[in-house]
Amino acid sequence: MRIAILYASAGHGHQKAAEAVREGFLHCGVPQEEILLLDALEETPPWFRRLYTSTYYYSVKHTPWAWGGAYHFLDRPFIYQKMVQPVRRAANSLVGRRLAERMIREKPDAIIYTHFFAPEVLGGEKEKGTISGFTVSVVTDFLPHAFWVNPGTDHYWVMSEEGKEILEGWGVPSQKITAGGIPILLRFQPGAGKGEARKKEELDENRFTILITSGSFGLGPTAGILRTLREFGNQIQVMTVSGRNESQRRALEREIYPFRVKHYGFVTHMDELMDASDLIIAKPGGATTSESLAKELPMVVLEPIPGQEAGNAKLLKERNTSFFLGQPSDIRVILKAILDYPEVLEEKRRSIQKLAKPQAAVELAKLVLERIEGRGR
Repeated sequence: MRIAILYASAGHGHQKAAEAVREGFLHCGVPQEEILLLDALEETPPWFRRLYTSTYYYSVKHTPWAWGGAYHFLDRPFIYQKMVQPVRRAANSLVGRRLAERMIREKPDAIIYTHFFAPEVLGGEKEKGTISGFTVSVVTDFLPHAFWVNPGTDHYWVMSEEGKEILEGWGVPSQKITAGGIPILLRFQPGAGKGEARKKEELDENRFTILITSGSFGLGPTAGILRTLREFGNQIQVMTVSGRNESQRRALEREIYPFRVKHYGFVTHMDELMDASDLIIAKPGGATTSESLAKELPMVVLEPIPGQEAGNAKLLKERNTSFFLGQPSDIRVILKAILDYPEVLEEKRRSIQKLAKPQAAVELAKLVLERIEGRGR
């Protein structure tokens, strides 16, 4: 058996989902040597790889309004499928030729995509029959974009029933869609005791604990939120995660606060930090949000990046799982309500339990293995 899991290094969430899918297959007994985890952009020319990743980063950091405008304009099946998709497929097939050749050589029994670049490249090969494995696109945001719908994709795995309805509206048959949740690593399950987790992070075991994370790019109003939180004095303690934004982390460390605060850069133990927390303040990226949902950790949603994050925030609001922060000073009202009325958090947790899918990676692996076995009969 050969399983290929393809992501693209345009934002860390696609890679995290791919790593979770690999873990799901390992959990189901597939040997590690039979699983290929690959950044699809590594099989493209270096100039294209640099352009692809840097364009995304620059857009979301410096011109989010332009990114959001383009995202929504192209998220229309008629415009995208008739006018844009043929051009994208042709261009990506050229720069992705090496990826296609590798998949033809590898002959995987299944290919799982956690980014839409690879299915754009390989869809034509699947239609021609040069690639015959079962193909699954795993949509890594809460609501799918038209980019994700490609000829040659056998199945779609989406976050929720709302996402499934969107794909059905674009003509994807219902039986080709599973609303199974965004795959996350299995350590993101409902946490053990908060006291032990706080002790490990050298925090007060009995104090209300807030986790503020800015995503892998380290973008967000962390400093402004911390300034507002000064009003709560020793009622709280805080952890901040600045991702790869070292300048932000160093700037935060220079400040003095009336409460215990710990600052982190890029971390690999986010699950433990979530275990220690009562509340997370974060941007609504698909991976971090799914992890916090699995941990049953209520979220305060930072202003989303226009585009995919706005869709994530929309679903969170509709499902009543989160609080929403328009500007840093808004945390004052939110936190006061939580501290004065603890039942507010319990209401959010009940809503979270209805949306969270902590076993998504394992369930996806089971579906793929069943389809592979069914084809072999």
